[in-house]
Amino acid sequence: MELLRPSHRLDFTPGRRILGTVAERGCGSCWTRSESVHVDRSVPLNLRRHFDNIAEAYYQIVDRIWYDVGYYHKREGEFLREQLSQPLNLALDAGCGPGRHLLTLLERAHVVIAIDFSRQMLSKARDAIPPHRRGRIHFVQADVRRIPLRMGVTDLVINIEVLEHLPGGLADARSTLAEFRRVLKSHGSLVIEAPLERHRRWDHIWSKPASYKELTEEEKTRYYEKFPLTVEHLFLDEDLDSLLERAGFLIETKRYVRFFPAGLIERHPSLELVDKVIERVPFLNRVCREAMWYMRVNLRRSRKPFAWAH
Repeated sequence: MELLRPSHRLDFTPGRRILGTVAERGCGSCWTRSESVHVDRSVPLNLRRHFDNIAEAYYQIVDRIWYDVGYYHKREGEFLREQLSQPLNLALDAGCGPGRHLLTLLERAHVVIAIDFSRQMLSKARDAIPPHRRGRIHFVQADVRRIPLRMGVTDLVINIEVLEHLPGGLADARSTLAEFRRVLKSHGSLVIEAPLERHRRWDHIWSKPASYKELTEEEKTRYYEKFPLTVEHLFLDEDLDSLLERAGFLIETKRYVRFFPAGLIERHPSLELVDKVIERVPFLNRVCREAMWYMRVNLRRSRKPFAWAH
């Protein structure tokens, strides 16, 4: 799909790479003037290639794996819908992938901005939106660490299954959270997800990995071996708690997902019932595979001027 020229009435920065049509209202004063937005070269090339390569079949691939990524995606969608109770003017999906959450955001937001570093993922996300609703979504190829928006313009930012792929670990997580705070309004809110380091302790107890038998050998080769999916960093949830607080957020809801390893659930599906109970048990749930947060901007923390590093 060809990149379209942005409308000058929306004051886009020259060089900003945009997929699809752009809404004519709601974001006219959102975009930055002084920065040429780009996808940072520090993002590993193979990671971009992985997501570009798998974009066309992403849902068909991952949603089949009910005991692993298919389960996480389901729970993430449920968590997001639970948090969206109020109407929004502008919502930002920072790392939208193939657009799993865009229709949910459109139910509450007047305008949605979807950014991703994968051009093919953006193309897939655009195609998944009914044509009559695309006018309310901006599709922008950009880096979540350098968001092409002005300070204080969006009501909501969501960032799901992204932080673990940033090459700089906690340092990149810190700068990315600062970016989210920068673009949020004073009453804004944030939804994020991150995989947890402690879940790897299961490796010492249960050594049998999930089989992923739902995928053919051709699919495994084409989508995962040719361009592997790299996870750059796993987190301690208390580290992210601290980073969120320092970035200027108040945690309102925190939820853990999947206590038992995927391979054990695959072989003993009845454990899912026990799993959902343990997800809510303090201390034990910190060994879960991932955590999700819903936060609001902390008005008691003054916003400090934010400048991108060069």
